[in-house]
This record gives sequence, C-alpha cells and structure tokens, in this order.
Amino acid sequence: ALAKKIYSQIFEWLVRAVNSAIDTGVNDRRKKMGRSIGILDIYGFESFEQNSFEQLCINLANEKLQQQFNFTVFKREQEEYRKEKIDWSDIAFEDNQIVLDLIEKQPGGLLSIIDDQCRLPQANHQTLYEEFSQRLARGKGKHPRFDLAKRDPTGFVIHHYAGPVSYRTQLLLEKNKDYAIQEHVALIESSASAFLQSVFLGKESNLNVSSRKARGRSQSAQDLTAASAKAQSGMKLTTVAMTFKEELTSLMAELNRAHPHYIRCIKPNAEQVSNKFSSPMVIEQLRCGGVMEAVRISCAGFPTRRTYEEFASRYRMLSDMKDKGLQAETGIPAQDMFRMCSLQVIKNVQLKGYQAGRTQIFLKQGQLAVLETFRNNALADKATFIQKIVKGRVERKRYRALKASAIVIQSSWRGCVGRRIARGRRAEREAELAALAEAERERQRIAEEEERLRLEAEERQRQEEEARKRAEEERVRLEQEEHARALAAARAQAEVEMEKSAEIRELR
Repeated sequence: ALAKKIYSQIFEWLVRAVNSAIDTGVNDRRKKMGRSIGILDIYGFESFEQNSFEQLCINLANEKLQQQFNFTVFKREQEEYRKEKIDWSDIAFEDNQIVLDLIEKQPGGLLSIIDDQCRLPQANHQTLYEEFSQRLARGKGKHPRFDLAKRDPTGFVIHHYAGPVSYRTQLLLEKNKDYAIQEHVALIESSASAFLQSVFLGKESNLNVSSRKARGRSQSAQDLTAASAKAQSGMKLTTVAMTFKEELTSLMAELNRAHPHYIRCIKPNAEQVSNKFSSPMVIEQLRCGGVMEAVRISCAGFPTRRTYEEFASRYRMLSDMKDKGLQAETGIPAQDMFRMCSLQVIKNVQLKGYQAGRTQIFLKQGQLAVLETFRNNALADKATFIQKIVKGRVERKRYRALKASAIVIQSSWRGCVGRRIARGRRAEREAELAALAEAERERQRIAEEEERLRLEAEERQRQEEEARKRAEEERVRLEQEEHARALAAARAQAEVEMEKSAEIRELR
C-alpha cells in the first residue's frame, strides 16, 4: 500500500509539474488570457480474452468520449438546424447513455456496487458476482446491456457502444481499493526528504487528511511515535473508481468548454502487418466509432454556412444589384437587403444544395466551390472586358508600326530561307548519289563474296568426292587381302587334316 501510494503521488506530482510548465495563464486572471491546444490520445475500446478493472475504466472513458462525440457531431449540429428553422430531418443515432448509467449510476451502477463491496470486510469476487447477478441480471432490475457469462461462473458481459465485452470479477475489488494507512501518512510527513514531503502535501485530498505542515529533518523518533499514536489506527479507504470518476468528470467538463476536433485512427488488420487491409474489421471500427453516422450527417447536412451579410458582400457581383443596392433604400432594413441579394445570387447561379435559414444560409458539401467558380468567372469576365479595350488600342498602334517593318523583314527572310532550302536540296542530292554509289559497291562486294564462297564450296565438294573414292578403293583392297588370308588359312587347314588322315591310315 505504501509503495502504491508513493508511486501514485509521484505520478500526480509529475503531471502537475508538466501542466505548470506548459501553462499559458488561461485559468489565472492575473495573467494575460492565452490560448492552448490540447491533444487527448486514447487507444479505444479494449476487449481481451480476460478483461478486468483496467479495461472497465478504459471502456468507461471511451463511452464518455463517444457520448461527447455524439453531442458535438450530431446533437449540436441538428440543434443549430432547428434553431435556424431550415428543412431538415433528424438522423437517428445510437445514444450510449444507458451504458453510462449501467456503469456509473449512483447508486445501483457497477462502480457503485464495487465500491460498496470494497467496504465490506468479508467481500470477495464471488460475493461481488452474486451482487451483480441479483441487482442487474435478474427480476425487475435486469439491465438490457448487462448479462452474466454463460460458461464463466465469475464472468459478466457489458454491451458497450462498440460491442459486448466480457469481464471477470476476480481482482476487481483488490484493484479498486486504495488504502491510506495513517501510520504511513505520519511516516512520510516525518521524512527528511523535502521532495517527498512536497509530493505528498501538494495535493492533500489524495490522503484524506486535514491540512498539515511539513516537519523538518530534526523531528525525533519520539515525535514520530506521538504522531502515530494520535492518528487513527487502521486504514482509510479511497477507491480507485471514485478518483477515476472525478478525474473523468473533470476531463469531460474541460472538453465541453473547448472546441473539439476528432481524428479517428483505423486499424487495417489484426495481425499488425503491412500491405493488408481487412474490410470487415475496418467497417466494424467505423460503425462502432460513430463515423458512419458522422458521414451520413456530412452528406445530408450543410457543412458550409455564411451569414447573409458575409454571403452578399462576397458574391454580390453574381446578382443584378449594383454595389449601392446593398445599402438600405426606401426604408428596407439592411439585413433584408442582404437576404434578398443572397437569394438572388443563388437564383442566378441555379444553386440547388442550399437552405435559407433565419440569419444564415446553409450550403451542402461542394456548393461553395460552385459559387467560387461562378465568382471567379464573373470577376474574370469583368477584368477581361476592361483589358480588351486597353489592349485593343495599344495593339492596333503597335500593329501598324510592325506591319511596315514586317514586310521588309519578310522579303529578306524569305530570300534567305529560299537559298537555305536550295543548299539543303543540293546537299540532299549529293548525299543520295553518294549513298547509291556506296550501295553499288556494297552489292558488288557481296556478289564477289558469294562467288568466292561458291568456288570454295565446289572445291570442298571435289575434295570430298576424291576422298570418298580413295576410301572405297582402300575398302576393296582390304576386302581382297582379307579374302586371300581366308583362302590361305583354309588351304593350311586342309593340309593339316590330310596329314592327320595320313597318320591315322599309317597307324591302322
């Protein structure tokens, strides 16, 4: 508990130090009023396999921001249309107030039930689950956005604006408790570290103690013991949910005082890889973030609006009124003259995507560009008319002066050009003759080469024929020699057989 408290106080001290460093004096009357730009960066709805107290707080903040986004984009826009009494049909959008009531309603909300359970000494996650079941999931008190998990005996489901998220009651009570032990408070106040004392005394409400003065380094151990004895023994409970709701309420109040603009970051795929775009996942994010409804309002609504005075002053050249016609004449109020001029401009350019309100004129997306095009064309036409008169006189005088000089220049230039053309044609003829001669020489060379190749081929053919004849003669000679050897061998064999026969007869 002491480590958590020190960490929390140092973190808050760091936030205060940063805010003090970038403070522009907006909230200090003694300083000159300044302007600031704040950036609220939040990840978005979280839904993991196991969701606990952290996800509940983050999703509550997202629900609050979504409601503020709905109010800014939808409600405020449509209220202005109704105020101006223009022809407009409200676009229905999902209001998440019922989910906010489920979580933060006092009493009876989820955070309220968790705080109540934290105050009970025997409470645990099972008793918290039973309390949720009795007060939010059964009977008349059953909430349409709350369900009990079917397979998890300690789980429950909240149907958020972005979709259902399953939570578990384990550790909800432990994470929500924020004890301030009085002995720890006395110990920190007696610390010799001036920094640690300033951190804890900088925001006394975090400790739920009365105003105390910092003690010096010379405080003895007896003083510490006396201070601890005077302090109430035990623990002072301050839940995280209480602090979180207070800070979230302060944040929303700050946002409502400002003029917010929104940047929606879309996650293209769940794998976090490049060059992969999951259309169903992107569409689901756009739908859950209210972007689809915002686009519908942008398409059906009137993002461009001008007062009649601003509109008439800028586009009066498109009307039939003269410049002095914008002034009040014959007792007609100036505002009515501006309105007449604006409507006449719209009639002349045949603008269709507009609505005329009580004090403003509303234009659909793209219509302002149409008006600017007509205005630029009208200004260009008037400028062109003035320019053509002046330029005509100047150019006629210049033309007469140039005409006489041009005749002399043309005659000289034509002669020069004719001579240049003649030289060029002669050069072309010479080049053609040279090319023909070169082609003839190349043809003769090719013919000689072909003749040489033909003679070489005939010579090779003759040599091949002679070689073939020699090979044939050699083959015949070899066959004759082989025949002669065969006859000699046959005769020798016959003689051997005759000798053997003779010997056999002798032996007989």
